Amino acid sequence: MENLPEKLYDSICRKLDEGDGLMSDGKTNEALTTYKEALNLLPEPRDEWDIFTTIAVSIADCYYEKQQYAEADSYYAEALKSGDGVSNPYVWYARGRNFVKLDDITAAKDALMRAYMLDGDDVFEIDDDEFKAYIAEEIR
Repeated sequence: MENLPEKLYDSICRKLDEGDGLMSDGKTNEALTTYKEALNLLPEPRDEWDIFTTIAVSIADCYYEKQQYAEADSYYAEALKSGDGVSNPYVWYARGRNFVKLDDITAAKDALMRAYMLDGDDVFEIDDDEFKAYIAEEIR
């Protein structure tokens, strides 16, 4: 798909930056609203724009922080189906830790292993290697 018009792209990036600031301040509900505003700025079909992956993951991370894991999973799944999501180790990692919270350990191991295959140990440092334990036997 062609690039977004520069003005629209800049508006979306401003919303993402605003949401990131709100998340840093612990204002998850406000960040979620802001990220959804960024999503609503995207022309249809939304999931065909490269920036969709970033927006979907940002929304999913908000739901994860709110412990609304089913909602988070739906956005992580969308991020994997669009743009470069499938090759992004963070998307796989985030979905894997979310599966742990959903008590779907088989799916968690699969997603976490995909993250490991794409990025090695680095992506696991986000949570001080807490979720690396789920694939420890497979990576020895």
